[in-house]
Amino acid sequence: MAEKIKKDTMARSAGKGSRFISIVLVSLILLGTAFLTSSSILTAAAEYNEPTMSIGIRYGSSACTSFRTYSDKGYELCSQKPDDDRTAVKLGTLSDKTLIVAPSVNLAPSGTGFAAVSSGVTVGGYRLETEAKYASIEEANAVVSTMVPLVKDKGYTVFPAYVNGEYKVRIGCFASLGDAQNVKDTVSVAVSSALSAMQPSENSVCILTSDGKIKFEFDNGTTTYLGLRPAGTGDVYMRTDDNYIYEGLFMYKREGGSLTVINMINLESYVEGVLPYEISSSWHIESQKAFAIAARSYAVGNKGRHYTSYGFDLCNSTNCQVYRGAGSANDAVKRAVAETRGQVLVYNDKPISVYYSSSTGGCTVSAKDCWGGNGAPYFVGVSTPWERYADYGNGEWISEVSPTELCSYLVSKGYTRLSGSIASVEVVERGTNSDYVKTIRFTDTSGVSVEITNSDSVRTALSKYLKSANFVVGQGSVAYTVSKVTASTEVLPYNTFNTSSFNVITSQGKITTGIAQKPTVRTGSGQFILGSASYCVITADSINGNGDAVSKGYKTDYINKTATASSSSNFVFAGKGWGHGVGLSQYGTKDLAEFGYSYDKILKMYVPSAQIKMISELS
Repeated sequence: MAEKIKKDTMARSAGKGSRFISIVLVSLILLGTAFLTSSSILTAAAEYNEPTMSIGIRYGSSACTSFRTYSDKGYELCSQKPDDDRTAVKLGTLSDKTLIVAPSVNLAPSGTGFAAVSSGVTVGGYRLETEAKYASIEEANAVVSTMVPLVKDKGYTVFPAYVNGEYKVRIGCFASLGDAQNVKDTVSVAVSSALSAMQPSENSVCILTSDGKIKFEFDNGTTTYLGLRPAGTGDVYMRTDDNYIYEGLFMYKREGGSLTVINMINLESYVEGVLPYEISSSWHIESQKAFAIAARSYAVGNKGRHYTSYGFDLCNSTNCQVYRGAGSANDAVKRAVAETRGQVLVYNDKPISVYYSSSTGGCTVSAKDCWGGNGAPYFVGVSTPWERYADYGNGEWISEVSPTELCSYLVSKGYTRLSGSIASVEVVERGTNSDYVKTIRFTDTSGVSVEITNSDSVRTALSKYLKSANFVVGQGSVAYTVSKVTASTEVLPYNTFNTSSFNVITSQGKITTGIAQKPTVRTGSGQFILGSASYCVITADSINGNGDAVSKGYKTDYINKTATASSSSNFVFAGKGWGHGVGLSQYGTKDLAEFGYSYDKILKMYVPSAQIKMISELS
């Protein structure tokens, strides 16, 4: 056991040297590509055919018995197509500010809305309906106005309805079909109109006020669904009971006695509703731009993901991307989305699902090593020496566990071949170009061994003790390294770049060229002689008054540490990062932005083989 842990520790020490080399290589990559990248940044606020996204707000286990919204200027009533061109046809307007949508069944008050009931009915689901059809909602409302005083003394509600593509007028909220039939003739005489008693269909929904008065009913089968959007122009929103505010339109899909509520929203507005819930809206603008592209790429690449199961593209949870509407989209968020409008990250001309985790701890892991299978070829393990993970909560962590407790925990996770106590833990394999553990082996005191492979399986199997699969493990103690990253600003005099062809590109696009034999680059760690005669450098600031190029970046130092368990027999895990480790690091993008990197370079650092393109450019 001691020999195995010693080898693992040596591997970590050897990795320290490779990390130093990776810093130089990353710098060279940036130097070599800076001119191409900067000149290919896409035009901001570009025009394109912006798609409409359908986002599940309440669905599945969270489907609701009713859904209440508030809109300061009232509502537009719509007939909304769920697929194809997703057209919303306006049917009319309602001036009420607070409305509740519920299935057209027997209802009673529940919470802030209504719920289906079999007794104690306060809003019945059965109606009397005019046999006459009307050409428009205005014509139907005119008839409603004439009928209301005729049945007011009987307490019947009269309201317009949209049924199978036609406008009708409906009367009453009866608790049974028999109740409606019993008064049909009397009411028919009172309103001078032929009426039919109607039972609710499985797709019918109604709009009610808070006191239970029905304002409108909609039943168009599954061709289109009821839609509500805020009336008025400019910045108009709908607020829900959870105090989130939304743009776009709410579509209501009947599911038995419940409703699936779907937000139909333009793609760019959707990205604004994701960004502040996946990273902080106070972070550097370049970090927010990078994540705006990540969120947009995921949305475009996964359009229709939940359509078969629920009837919408994406959900609003971490299963897709956290989306909570427009309430937290401050000026910085809106700027980040606007200045990357229509841009997505692509591989082989296809939008990619951009994965990200909180922090990756100095490197990422490939999708293949994380989840197995062929993996996404664009998500490879890359060194991330710019990450200040040790400065953030849960970015550096230590845990320990006794041999007996570890065995019991693994058995509870399904590794039932083990028994007694764990005698040894061996890291069998790490990911390619990564410190993440790909395969780990546990052996109990009886000599029985089990292996866990794929880094995310390792992380979830040991979730009580790990925040990521980027760790080392020892019995009694384990040596490890952490990085200390600081910002650096250097003045690089023009004559430092002794090169025969060396372009210094300022933020204003000014280019100067030096003449010499060997190119050199000076960093915070000293001066490096490079083996090629042509490099490009883009600076965070312009040439200063002395004609010097000012370079902003980061400096990384490595600190050797030892984690010691409270008992020499206990296992101790010393790790870095938080999450699966594939793709982007949320805090790592923040670091790069603060070190002076633009959003396109940030994305290139994490996904080297991907490109930024406009949606309109994709085939």
